[in-house]
Amino acid sequence: NLGNLMQKQGDYDQAKDLYEKALTQAQERGYISIISSILSHLGEIAQNLGNYEQAKEFYWEGLKLAQECQINDTISQLLAGLGEVLGLSGESEQATACLSSGLEQAREIRNEVDICTILNKWGQFQLNLQQIDLAYEAFSESLTIAVAAGFQELVAMASFGLAQAEFKKGNLADAYHKGYQSLSLLTAMGHKDSEKVAEWLETRGFQEQVSDPPIKAVNMNFK
Repeated sequence: NLGNLMQKQGDYDQAKDLYEKALTQAQERGYISIISSILSHLGEIAQNLGNYEQAKEFYWEGLKLAQECQINDTISQLLAGLGEVLGLSGESEQATACLSSGLEQAREIRNEVDICTILNKWGQFQLNLQQIDLAYEAFSESLTIAVAAGFQELVAMASFGLAQAEFKKGNLADAYHKGYQSLSLLTAMGHKDSEKVAEWLETRGFQEQVSDPPIKAVNMNFK
C-alpha cells in the first residue's frame, strides 16, 4: 500500500499520516486484524525515528490485539519489532525472548517473508552483542531463503548483515562484495536504507568503490 511505500522510501511523516487515518477508519469499523497490522507499522516508524518508548507502546498494543484474535502472521511481525526495539534499548533478555518467539511463530506457519525478516533482525541483534558467528548464521539462512524465493529487499538486508559480519571477521573483500550487492539492490528499489549502506561502505574505506555504477541484480552472484 501507499503507506508502506512511503515508509520504505523514508518519508515517515507522510507514511504516519496515512497509517493514522487508516487506523481511525479501522477502529471505527472494528477491524482488529487491520488495527494490529497498522500498529506494527506505526511502531516501526517510531523506532526508525528513535522514539523507542513510543514504538514499544505501539508494538505491545498491536500484539495484545493480534494474540486475542490469534492473527498469527501479525503476531510474529509484532514480536519481531518489539524484540528489535527492546534490543536497541539495551533490554537483551526480553529482546531475545521476543525475537525467538517471533521466529518460532513464523516457522510454524511457514511464512518465508517473516522468517527472513526476523532472521535479519536476530542477526543484527547478535552483531550488536558481538556474537559474530551467531549473526553470520542468521544472515546466511535468511539470504538462502530470500534468494530462492526472489525477495530482493530481504536479499539486500541479509547481504548487508553478512557484509557487517565479514568486516568484523576481518574479511574485507567479502565485506565489500556483500555490501555492494546490498547497495546495488537497495539503490535500484529507491529504498531508504541505501544511504545507510553507502555510508557504511564509505566509513570503512570503500568510498572509491561506492562511486562505481550499480550492477544489475540479475547479474549478481549471491553465494
